[in-house]
Formats: sequence, C-alpha cells, structure tokens
Amino acid sequence: MPRFTFSPSGHRPVAAARLAFLSTLIFVGLSGCGGGGGSVTNSISVFASGASSTVDGHDTDLITAVVANDTSNAGVTWGAPSIGSLSSLSSLAPTYTAPAATTAQQTVSLTATSVTDKSKSYTVTLTIPPAPTITTASLPAASALAAYSTTLAGSGGIGPYTWTLTGGTLPTGFSLSTTGVLSAAAGTTATTSATSLTFKLTDSGSPTALTASTTLSLTVGPPNAPVAGSVIYSSDCGLIAGPSTTVAINTNPVQTATTDVNGNFSFASVPYGSYTITPSLAGTNAVFSPSTQNVTVNAGGAVVAFKAAVGYSVSGTASYPTGSATGPVHVILQYWCTYGSINAAFTSDILGTTISAPGAFTINGAMPGSYKVQAWRDVANDNWPNASDPTGTSALYTVTTGNLSGTSVTMTDPTTPTFTNTPGTPAVYPIDKGVVLNAQVLNVATNPNPTFWSNITYFPEMATSYNVEWGTDQTFATYTASKNFLTKGGNQNIWILTGLTNNQQLYFRYQGVLGSTTSPWSSASSQITIGEPSTGADLVSGTVTFANAATGPLYLYFTNQSTNKT
Repeated sequence: MPRFTFSPSGHRPVAAARLAFLSTLIFVGLSGCGGGGGSVTNSISVFASGASSTVDGHDTDLITAVVANDTSNAGVTWGAPSIGSLSSLSSLAPTYTAPAATTAQQTVSLTATSVTDKSKSYTVTLTIPPAPTITTASLPAASALAAYSTTLAGSGGIGPYTWTLTGGTLPTGFSLSTTGVLSAAAGTTATTSATSLTFKLTDSGSPTALTASTTLSLTVGPPNAPVAGSVIYSSDCGLIAGPSTTVAINTNPVQTATTDVNGNFSFASVPYGSYTITPSLAGTNAVFSPSTQNVTVNAGGAVVAFKAAVGYSVSGTASYPTGSATGPVHVILQYWCTYGSINAAFTSDILGTTISAPGAFTINGAMPGSYKVQAWRDVANDNWPNASDPTGTSALYTVTTGNLSGTSVTMTDPTTPTFTNTPGTPAVYPIDKGVVLNAQVLNVATNPNPTFWSNITYFPEMATSYNVEWGTDQTFATYTASKNFLTKGGNQNIWILTGLTNNQQLYFRYQGVLGSTTSPWSSASSQITIGEPSTGADLVSGTVTFANAATGPLYLYFTNQSTNKT
C-alpha cells in the first residue's frame, strides 16, 4: 500500500507514489488507516447484454449480466419488462421471451441492478420487429418462349428470408430460388392459363423463425416481341424535331405509344402475329408516308419508319404604306436553316399565297422552324416577279407546335432599275400568215434588288412589256410595223404574231420596255418567209381537250428535244 506524507494542518496530502486509475468504472477511495495509513477499495460496476439485439415475436433471447468488484457476489435484480417476460428476475443469465409480433415495431428495456450497490445498473434495449409479411401483390405476366425474372419481396421479421413454394405447381420452365427469384430461361416456357401459386416466406429468427404466406396468379401469355420505329419529320432545312406523335398498333386491346424528342417510339410486348401500325397527330393537319404500315411480329420483333410532314398556318399583314404601284400581292415563306454556326435562307415555291391587295394573309403548311415572310406587289399582274415590283422582308419568326399569327411585312418601292444588257437574237418560226417568236427574258443580269430576290427561285424580269419590230430591211433603217407584248411571266418569252402576208420575207427584232426606259434592240433574226412550212416538212397533229369550259385563243408550240428549239 502506498504511503502518504501529511503536510502541516490545513494542507492537502501529497502522494508519495503515483496512483494508477484502472478505468472510469472503478472508484478508488481511502478507508480508515491508523496512524495515517489506509487501504484502496474498488466500487461495483454492472454490464449487461443480450445474445441478439433483435428478437422475433414469441422468440427467446439469452440476457447476461456481469457485476465487477462485488466481493459479496450478491448478483443483480431485474426489473419486470414492460412487454414479454424474463425467466428469472434475480438470475445473472435470464432468458427473455418476446411477446407476439404486431404490425408495428416494438422495443423493450431490460435493466439489471446490483444487489450490493443499488446505484449501479445497466439497461439492455431489445427490438421486436413487426411480423413478416409478403409485399408482392401480383406477378408480372410472362410470355411464352421469353426469358422471365421477378423477385418476391417481403417486410418485417428478421432477414434474410427463405422462400419456398407450398401450393400449386410452377408452369413448365419456371423455378423459384430460396432468395425469392422466380425465373425462366428464354425458349423454355409455353402459353399457360392463370396458375395459382402459394409462396411461403420464412425469416431468420432463432431459435424459432416466423413465416408468412400469400397466393399469387401467374399467367404465361402467347409469345411476344418488341416493335420499335420512328416518325421522321423533315422540311426544306432537312430533318427537324417534329411534334410528339401518337402511334397505335391494333393488338387486342389496342396499344398506343408517343414519340420522344427524336421521333422514336416502341411497344415492349406485342404477341406474335400480323398487325397494322398507324401514326396520328391531333389538332393539326399532318401527312404520314406511308399512312399505315403492316408488320409481322415474330422472334425478331419488328421495326418500322414513317416520314411525316405537318402544316401549321402563318398569318399576318402585308402592308404597302408608300408608293403608288397597283396589282395583287404575292406572299411566301422563306425558311431559315441552321447548319452549324451558319444560317442559310431557303424559299419554298409551295408555301405562299396571293392576296388581291395589301392586307391580311394566311399561309398554310408551315413545318416547325424559323421563317421570314417575303412579299412583292405584282405590278404586271402576270404571277411573276418584276424588278420594278415593290418588295419587303419581315423579321425572323419561329413556328413551334402550333399556328403562328401576328406576323407583318412591309413593302417598299425598289431603286429604279436600268437595262444594261443587249437582248439575244430571237428565234422565229413561220406559220400561216404569221410567226412564233421565242425571245430571251431580260431578268437577273440587271437585277436591281439582289438582296430580296437572291433566295427566291424566280428570276425577276426587268421589262414590263416588249416591243417587237419587223421589216424587209435587216438593218431596220426602215421597218414595216411593230407591236407591244405585255410580259407573261416565266423563263421564256413566246409571242405569236398574226396578220402578216404569206410569202413575205421579213426580219424581226425586239427590245424590253420599263416605263419610259427601253433596252437596246436585239440583233435582227435571219430572214423569214411567212407561211406554212414547205412540202415535206414533218406534220404534227393532235387534239387538245379541257376538263372545264375554256375561252380565248389557243396557242400551240412544239420543242425539239434534241436541239431544244421551239
């Protein structure tokens, strides 16, 4: 025993030797020691534990208490548990018996108290889980010849679970693992009507496990395979992200799917057989090519593709606030396509409309995309652009998945155009008391407004009319007569001149007219003898018919496909 040296009265003792503390659970004190001597006595500590911290309902658990530093070995006493029971309340190793499991988790506290020192105790907390149940409510349907796998699930009790089949017979090709996996390999199953199967779950409680059972129905339908496809939308800009499209396949019952942002769709399980697939788009006009497709579904499934076009309307106002030009207004849509970082304009010949005068317009058939509205006033009223026509281009508009309204385009007069080119020599063909003239159109070579017309597939014409002269003098120092022809629009000028005298020998030339401005004269044609072609020439005959009543003169001409001469 270490000795202490006492200092004078009123001072604390100082240990002559260092004391070692064994643990926080041990109390070291001084008992009476005569002559300043004494002895060390350790205090009592209690520790308790269960064999398991989780106990199934109605199951047992061995609880052990250990008392340290109790020289009397008086042991412990246990408090009565709030639920369940202990085999002996004074034993150092009682057995706890849990109550019946309920649908909710339960807990119980078991406290051991030292008999020698009642201030010393230890509490063990045990968990009693809810009774086990099987949570799988139904089995996914199986398909003959297809691989199958589903895992049964449960809750409550003590895991892991062991699964067994206690009622019914698994269809051919199916097996159940002890871990609850119901499976079948591809090619091993056959079509089977609904089969009732009883499954049993056994938990890992010890020494007595708890169980749960349920009866489920398994149906093995006819063989099936996936059907996939796409609906591809395109415009003059190429492929585009089209609207979400409904696709139906006439299974029994009918299955439907909708396309994703890339136009793809799929049906996961289609029974073997022949079907029709039909795409549709509600709320607008859409065209699908083909409109339907027939497929045969077998082990390889099926893949189909549709091309599609959808048309929305673009409406707005075309105005001409200044200027005095007259005539109808042609309005067209100009696609703006993006190729990487480049924006390019492309004008469709189809998407457009004509209104009698500036005002409201509606153009149908616009695909999703970006557009500019272009308009020009057809002064010559020949359905063809002329360089002197007022023109206008709108801001950029976007069509998404619905009609677009409120667009506007303003037309203004162009810079006064001037002729700079000499027309080419006309081709002249004699007929009875007249000729047919095929002459060059004066157009883009002197186009005064290239920004507007550059992306339009029309070639704007410079002239609003043409003067044709003819005479017996090739130099046209004197001439016989002339006639003015209004432009007809198009890439060729073909005029029929009548009232001449057969057997006359004449030369012909022409020039463009725009207001008070005229182009240079063309070169004179070769000498032409008026009248029907001479004997021996090929005779072309036929009949012209019309679906509806027609009025006015009828003009015919023929083109040699080898020489391209008319």
